[in-house]
Amino acid sequence: MIRLAARGGPPRLYRLPDLAEVPDAIRGRLPLLEGAVGVDPEAAFLYVRTTKGELLALDLESGRADTVATAVERATLGPEGTLYAVDAKGHVISVARRARLAWPQALGGVPRDLFGAADQRLVAIVAQDRPKLILPRPTSLRRRVLSRSAATLVRRGGATCSPWRATAV
Repeated sequence: MIRLAARGGPPRLYRLPDLAEVPDAIRGRLPLLEGAVGVDPEAAFLYVRTTKGELLALDLESGRADTVATAVERATLGPEGTLYAVDAKGHVISVARRARLAWPQALGGVPRDLFGAADQRLVAIVAQDRPKLILPRPTSLRRRVLSRSAATLVRRGGATCSPWRATAV
């Protein structure tokens, strides 16, 4: 378990289940933090947001902290380790396998919630004037080819959505 102090400083590592501190396991210091975004264990990076709106990546092996993006409003980490960040204008950047990609299209605004999905997809919930639920007509479903999981959701009465996919600039 990693403990981060909101006032900044070095992260602390604790061994489970007894929560014994492992001294000097993580090097490096962090500034004042707004919150943790997540940990990518494969790349050995800890992602955090600072109170200044910066998105930092702390290399857990070397202790070096790098700025990934600035003016970040929302950030999330996907299940495959892809990092997503959205700025105040709705522009999205993603970092996958140490490669940074600025998405060519902005979202319709700053999302209320952000979720990283499989296959480097992003699900963003953008607040609208009036929420709408749009479901396809049952007759149109028969003409479409759906994935197995989407077809299961539709048959059970659930709603599906198409997450955005990152494209190279």
